[in-house]
Amino acid sequence: MANILLNEQSTLAEIAYCYLNNIVKGCYADSTYNSYRVRLEKHILPIIGDRQVRELKKLDVQNMIFKLRNQANPLSANTIRLVRSVLNRVLDFAVDLEIANRNVAYRVSLPKQSKYQPRIYTYAEIENLLNIAKGTILYIPILLAAKAGLRRSEAYVKQKLKTSQEYFSYLKPKTAPMKNQSAVLLLAT
Repeated sequence: MANILLNEQSTLAEIAYCYLNNIVKGCYADSTYNSYRVRLEKHILPIIGDRQVRELKKLDVQNMIFKLRNQANPLSANTIRLVRSVLNRVLDFAVDLEIANRNVAYRVSLPKQSKYQPRIYTYAEIENLLNIAKGTILYIPILLAAKAGLRRSEAYVKQKLKTSQEYFSYLKPKTAPMKNQSAVLLLAT
């Protein structure tokens, strides 16, 4: 969408693209920009994007959340929270510009998040995975993750950093070791 001049009649879509292209792009990581864009284009703008921001009500945001939760392929509670977070930022931008009087996305009811359950591989699964990865560039990160109990992101970062010291300063203890586990935590997100 081309640069738009905003005014009191601006729609949520116009303000969202202005925020995305003028605030997020260039100031945040590309991955953040892409994440915001996807959440806006897939979840927010198709439902309430054509509405004027000054006419949006808390009920509109709540109904959007209900729709995302109850559609044929419902979004997880965590994804809905991330969608609402992006909408919050866009509406805060509109308030800062004095296009809206208040952010109507605050204090809407969100679905309860389920407790995260990490996937723990058995020794046989780890051995099979290492056999499959043998001879590929994935073998060392998988082996490192299996032996050290690293998360997938930690094993990936190891490939990006220049020295072992950089890598070990990146690592921070996440949790205390679990007792009586049959296998190490491997490739959990």
